[in-house]
Amino acid sequence: MRPNFLQFIRPLLFKRQRKKLVLFIFLVAAFIFRLTCWKAVEWLFQVPHILTADEIGLSKCPACFGVNTSLCQSILDGEITVKTNGFWTNEYTKGVMYGRWKNMEVVVKYLASTSEIAEFDRHICTSAGMNSKLSCDLKSNVWSSFLANETSVKKMLYDGMDCTFHRLLQKIIGTYSKSEKGLTGEEKLYLSTALHLNQEVILLQVFPKKDGWPFPTFYGACGRVIVVENVGKNLKSLDKKPWPVRAKIALNLIKLALKLGSGEVEDWVLYLGDPLAENFGVNEKGDVVLLDMEHILVADRRQMTKKMNGATCPDNCPSNKPECLQYSPSDLCNGICRDHNLYALCQGVLADMKGRQGLLHSAPGKKLRVKLNQLLQDCVSGENGRREDVMSKIAKNLENQIFVN
Repeated sequence: MRPNFLQFIRPLLFKRQRKKLVLFIFLVAAFIFRLTCWKAVEWLFQVPHILTADEIGLSKCPACFGVNTSLCQSILDGEITVKTNGFWTNEYTKGVMYGRWKNMEVVVKYLASTSEIAEFDRHICTSAGMNSKLSCDLKSNVWSSFLANETSVKKMLYDGMDCTFHRLLQKIIGTYSKSEKGLTGEEKLYLSTALHLNQEVILLQVFPKKDGWPFPTFYGACGRVIVVENVGKNLKSLDKKPWPVRAKIALNLIKLALKLGSGEVEDWVLYLGDPLAENFGVNEKGDVVLLDMEHILVADRRQMTKKMNGATCPDNCPSNKPECLQYSPSDLCNGICRDHNLYALCQGVLADMKGRQGLLHSAPGKKLRVKLNQLLQDCVSGENGRREDVMSKIAKNLENQIFVN
């Protein structure tokens, strides 16, 4: 009997099909396994966590930002829970944790990196005559350290602030002091710790949201952390939003910059020192809030030696360094130039710079795109007219687009 051809070929076909089936099953299983592992890792770092006294540095007080008793109790009782961050996240690097306090979204901030805090603690110990490599009780040794050995509170503030006008010093001391007799020893140490680690905790209290400042609500300090309002997403996460949305945000950013620099609230002028997109937040209404105040410079318009003469702050940054922002604190304190916030906003957030896309990228239509790009570059350089006039033209173009859309 003649052999059937199919008898020979059928096993080969089935063998190939089996290989394909096994490969397919393996790929599906690998995908599910990878997805499951990723979700497990994500869950691990997103599970609500109750902070301990050690984690918030409560035992290191009074070498801390303060002790708000009710806030500390809420943290330790678990009323405030946070989502811990993976070591690869930007929030981990910046010492920021998002959490909940009853029905409120909050942010818990350390205000300094792990290495900065460790170096600060070593300095306390060594200045108190202790060997930093051995066990050092900060709570007791801080009283004989450099923090407590400042000759006076005013000198401490003069050394720690860029602009040191008498009215500003009195406002800070008045905010920190709970008694008419002046600062207690603990209050002085809280203030000194903030000056050495991060002045944000000072500014949040001295210039609170309730007085009209575009900052998050400050709920208090407990040990080495502070708790503030979670206002919403930061600008860096919104750079892919549709053009009309970004245009409206840009308009609100311009209003914020003008408000801070106007001196309209008790003649205080606040200048932006680190205008990165991630340092601004946007709430559900589209209002813009400054999230990071570490590098804010505070000036007193009543004490400025120069009159409002429209002098332009120079841009001395090289074109190949998009994150550069150069300015003279002395010039800003004395009012020699007043348009710094507009320069900072254009340079740091709005304009396309080499290697970085600005918030106003990809404007609709070639004509508008070319026009806006030129205006933004003029705002950065300050060479083609006053920045106030240039910014007014930018705002008008944005308003026209929002109205049309």
